[in-house]
Amino acid sequence: MNILRCDFVWKNRTKTQIDNCGDYIVPAPADLGNFRDYCQTFTTNQTLKFAHPYESDEGVTKIGVYLQIPNVTAAEQSAIGIAALNMLLTSPNFNPLTHPEEVVNQMDEDAKSEMTLEWNFLAGMVDYAAVIKFRINEYRAILPRDISAIMGFGANYHSTPIIENTVTYFPFNSNPYGLANGTNVYFSVAAGSFVQKQESEERTITVLSAIASAGGAFGIIGGAYVLFFGQSRMDVWGIAHKFSKESPELVGTSLFRSSSQDNLSNNDNNSQADLDLQIKQLGNDVSELKEVIRSYVLDTSYLEEGPRWFSATTRKKMGSFFNKVLKRDT
Repeated sequence: MNILRCDFVWKNRTKTQIDNCGDYIVPAPADLGNFRDYCQTFTTNQTLKFAHPYESDEGVTKIGVYLQIPNVTAAEQSAIGIAALNMLLTSPNFNPLTHPEEVVNQMDEDAKSEMTLEWNFLAGMVDYAAVIKFRINEYRAILPRDISAIMGFGANYHSTPIIENTVTYFPFNSNPYGLANGTNVYFSVAAGSFVQKQESEERTITVLSAIASAGGAFGIIGGAYVLFFGQSRMDVWGIAHKFSKESPELVGTSLFRSSSQDNLSNNDNNSQADLDLQIKQLGNDVSELKEVIRSYVLDTSYLEEGPRWFSATTRKKMGSFFNKVLKRDT
């Protein structure tokens, strides 16, 4: 195989022709062992990019490669069909065939195996022009020991680029124009889409999701228990209060004392002084009970203050209005 010329067609419709593709061909062919005896590598070392048609950035719109199979008859002796060359497109950041160290997870291994099996190979047939369109998709994989993903805080993804391409073949005409002398195989490579498909792995179970599931299950079990057996007595103290050396001071402590003096006596012979003392004690107990309810059971601030929009002035005006209405009725 001889590489005759590369044509770079720019966004401004100008063309640059480079004989033998110049410095864009790696000098030493890559030895791929059982996969291929050798492979010529074309790379721009990320100095060129394909330009978006509706953006202001500059770049190429198409790269044409002119090739020659010197002995077509010899090339066809070992093939059923006509003589052809194979081409594989790779991402500039990922070529596991020539750089095995770039393989870090199972998806990289799968991408490498597809390249080895030539899943997306492009055939350059003798006396045919292969017009290739491509786009780069991305598969984002979660690495096995990603603590952030295990906890559920978000994964640190490892991205594997996957190239999707289409090819259309056109036969050379009887007098092709502009071909490099000796060309019998031609490749044309251009971006077919700038819309990138992205697939991302998601963990089905994380530590946070397990906690959330446990909380939901606990709520269902608790609701079913209340439905069948009723709600248990409210306990305002938490675990910290129960295990602390000093329990919090309870408002209205005297209300909960177990003492005979807290109960009203049924003896009809009590003196008036004892009766007054018991009435006073009962009044204190009621006040303490209200304080306990206000402090630990119900938030009564709304009832005491009234709605914020219902100001004192408004209440006064409404009271005056209703008083006038009642006087008219009487």
